[in-house]
Amino acid sequence: MIEKYKLADTLLANRGYTEEERQHILLEPYKSIQNPYKLKNAESAAKLIKTFCDNHNSEIYVFADYDVDGLTSGFIMGDVLNKLSKGYVSVLFPNRSDGYGLNFYTCQKIVEHKSEDDNILVITVDNGITCVEQVKYLKDNGIQVIVLDHHESKDIVPDCLIVDAHGPDKDPAHYHLCGCSIVFKVCQILMDLYNKYDMLDYTPFVALGTLADMMDLTEENISLIRYGIDYMNSDDIKKWKGLYWLIDYCGLNDRVYPNSLKFDIIPKLNACGRMNNIELAYSLFTAESDSECERITNTIAELNDKRKDLTKSAKTLVHDAIYARSDEWFDDHVFYLALQPEYSGICGVIATQAFQEHERLPISFVIAQNSDVYTGSIRINDIYPFLDSQELLNQELNAGTINFFGGHKCAAGFSMPANENNLNNFVVHINEYIKNKFNEYVSGNGQVSTDNSIYYDTEITYDDFCESFYKSYAFIPFKDEPVFYWKDVYCMSSHTSKSNPLNIEYKFVKDSRIKDIWVWGEKNKNIDKQTVGLLGNIVPDFRNRNRYTMDIQDIVR
Repeated sequence: MIEKYKLADTLLANRGYTEEERQHILLEPYKSIQNPYKLKNAESAAKLIKTFCDNHNSEIYVFADYDVDGLTSGFIMGDVLNKLSKGYVSVLFPNRSDGYGLNFYTCQKIVEHKSEDDNILVITVDNGITCVEQVKYLKDNGIQVIVLDHHESKDIVPDCLIVDAHGPDKDPAHYHLCGCSIVFKVCQILMDLYNKYDMLDYTPFVALGTLADMMDLTEENISLIRYGIDYMNSDDIKKWKGLYWLIDYCGLNDRVYPNSLKFDIIPKLNACGRMNNIELAYSLFTAESDSECERITNTIAELNDKRKDLTKSAKTLVHDAIYARSDEWFDDHVFYLALQPEYSGICGVIATQAFQEHERLPISFVIAQNSDVYTGSIRINDIYPFLDSQELLNQELNAGTINFFGGHKCAAGFSMPANENNLNNFVVHINEYIKNKFNEYVSGNGQVSTDNSIYYDTEITYDDFCESFYKSYAFIPFKDEPVFYWKDVYCMSSHTSKSNPLNIEYKFVKDSRIKDIWVWGEKNKNIDKQTVGLLGNIVPDFRNRNRYTMDIQDIVR
C-alpha cells in the first residue's frame, strides 16, 4: 500500500476488510461499483421508463419519501427524466402527516387528472414495496407503476414491475444499497440506452442517501461515497448550485468528509422532512440562481434551528419519563412516549435518545397523537442483535394493532388507530416479544454483551493533531470511528464551563507542548497533576476548524 493510504489501510484492516477490498476502496474504487445490469429487474425498469420518455403525450410522476434517502432518490430520478423525457415529469413528496409510502390521496389526484389519451407512469422511489392497494387502484385506472425500493417486502407485494433487492426476487448481492443507489443504477441503464454516460455527476446525492440511511459500509457503498466526497471537494460541485451553497454555508468548501455530511449537511436536509417541508430541500437542489439558493439555504438553517429547539424540549421529556419509571423496568422492557402532533417529525430522534438515558433498554418508541391516527417511530438497541423491528411490526400488522409500517431492522416508522386500548395492547405485545426473543437467544447459548471496554487502532503523537493526519483517513466512512491512543500525557489543570458544569476543559502537556481539550457531558475525572492516557477520535476543533482536537472516549490512569 502506498504511503499516503497507509493509515487508512490499517483502519480498514482493523475492521475486517480484506486486502483486495482495501485495494479497491483506496486505489481502484471503480472496481467496487457493481454493473447496474446485474440488479434484478433494473434493465426492464429502465426500458419501460424509456418508452414513456419517448412519448410526447406521456406523464411520469415520481413519488418519493420525505427523508434524505427519499429526497435524493426523487432528485436523481426527476433530474434524469427532465433531461430525457419528451413529455411531462413531476416529482411528488408526501407530507409526513400522510404517513410513509405512496398514499391514496396522491393516487386519486393523478387518476382524476387523467384523460383517455394520457399515458401515465408512476415511479415510486425509496418506497412502494408495501403499497399493494395503492398500486392496484392505479392499475385498475389504466396507470402503469414501477416500484424502486430497498425496504423489506411483506407476504403480498404490489402487482407491478419491482426493483428491490429485498423484494420478492431476493437479490443478496445488492442488499446493501439504499433507495437512492437503486435509483442511481436504474438511471445508469436508462442513460446508457440514450448513449449518455454522465451518472457520476450524481454521486454526491448517492453519498448523502447512503450515509443518511446508515447503510452497511460494504466495499461498493464506501466507494460510492468516496466518489461523491471527491466530487463535492472539486470545482465540479458548482454544477449543483444548491448543494454547493449548502456546503459553503456550513463552511465545508474543500473539506467535505463523511462525518461532515453526517453531522452538518444531512441534519439540515433531514430537518425539512421532520418539519413537514421536504419540498424546501428539493427546491434547493433544483434552484438555479444564487439569490434563490441563498434564500432557501437560510430558510433551511432556520428550520433546522426550530427542529433543534423541539428536540431539546423532547430530551427533557425523555429524561423525566425514564427516571419516573426507574423502579418499573423489571416488568416493562419497552419505553414509550405519547406526544403532541408537533413532535411527529422527530419521533425517531426522541426514541433514540431513550438509549442515551438507559443504555440497556431493548426497545423504545414514540408516537405523535393526532385525532384519527397515531404516527410513530420505533428503535431497537443494537446491542441486542436478535431483536428485529420488521419482525415485530409485521406481527403487529397481522394482529391489527398497527395500520402500516416501513423501515429497517433497528429503525422503523408506523401508524396505528388513535385508540388508547390499542396502544396499551401494542406495549403488551412488545414486552412479550422481547421476553420471547431473550428466552430463545439464551436457550441457544447466546450471551448479551456487557463488555464496555474500548480498543484503539494506533498510538498518536502531539504532531498528529493536524489536518494532514485527519485527511489521511477521514475520506473513508467508518461504522466504528477510528480510536487513537495518546499515551503518557500530563494533566496540568482543569476547569468547568461557566454555562455547564459537566463540560470540562483539560490542559495537557507532552514533551513541553500544551494541548487544551474539552470533554462534554462528563463529571470532572480529577486527574490534575497526573500522567494519563487518552483514548478518542481526532476531530476538527469547534473553536477553529483549522485546528484539531480529541473527542475523548476514555481516560486511562
